[in-house]
Amino acid sequence: MKILTTFLFTVFAVANFCCQNTEILILSGKIKFTDIPSKITNAVTLSTLNELNQRLNQSGTLILRNVELNLGDIREKDTLFVFAIEKLKLENTKIITNGNSLEVYANKIEFDNKSSIQSFNQYFVKNGLNGNEQNINGTSGDNGDNGGLVKFFILDKIESSIILNLNGQNGGNAGSGMPGKNGIKGSDGTNARNGALGSCGRGPGRGSDGTNGTNGGNAGNSGNGGNGGFLFVNYINKNPSTENLFNITSEKGLAGEAGVIGIGGRGGDGGEGGSNAGNCSRLSAERGRGKKGVDGADGVKGIDGKSGEPGKLTVQKYTL
Repeated sequence: MKILTTFLFTVFAVANFCCQNTEILILSGKIKFTDIPSKITNAVTLSTLNELNQRLNQSGTLILRNVELNLGDIREKDTLFVFAIEKLKLENTKIITNGNSLEVYANKIEFDNKSSIQSFNQYFVKNGLNGNEQNINGTSGDNGDNGGLVKFFILDKIESSIILNLNGQNGGNAGSGMPGKNGIKGSDGTNARNGALGSCGRGPGRGSDGTNGTNGGNAGNSGNGGNGGFLFVNYINKNPSTENLFNITSEKGLAGEAGVIGIGGRGGDGGEGGSNAGNCSRLSAERGRGKKGVDGADGVKGIDGKSGEPGKLTVQKYTL
């Protein structure tokens, strides 16, 4: 089951709580973002404080318990995901942004010490392939994705420390070029042969030329590392908390390693000239080794990827 346990219940409170939604939604197990009600995930337009309060109060409390929630896929163009909730509480839960953007609008946020927001499950991307018989050139490593953008908009307070890992992905290693093949040695020339009555029947043959070596393959490009993610914590119409509430890492992704060029194949040696015979000594000038084949060219080095830039935490007052 995608949702192992789902509880949705409304606490009927006394009249003093008539203006606040005390609905509590508990989701657990393997869930998708679309399993969360749209009243929580619809986009927010910040216009007035009263309108934002009404929106949050309508959403009640969301508890994610024993959840691993992936926000979309890793892609070049980021997608925005939104939580707009009276209170967001995470219990042994991991939200994985996959480099996408996340905005959380809440009166209160609470994470236990086993919960976190992180940019990726895997911080390494696809490496390039080495050259082979079908394609002697190495292919390029993929670029690492950026750690994304996370924004908190807090009306009341953050009730616990928050763990975030917004590291960028490392770039993929470049594939190496395939080495060239050595040329084949030329065949030896035929030997001289004496003829009748002191004549020369056949002079010594010249060795044939060696074949050329083949070119080495080019190395692929190494992938760029992604930038570390950015966290903006916005306290709406109030001064930020002075507590150190955020345990955040936002390291740059490293560039992938360069590939090795393929060394060109060595040209084949020329074949040996045939041996002389007594009656054919005057033809010795025709003897000779064949020419060495041409060495293959070395492959070309790929373009080195660049490491990303580290991310940043900004905690500030946001006036609405």
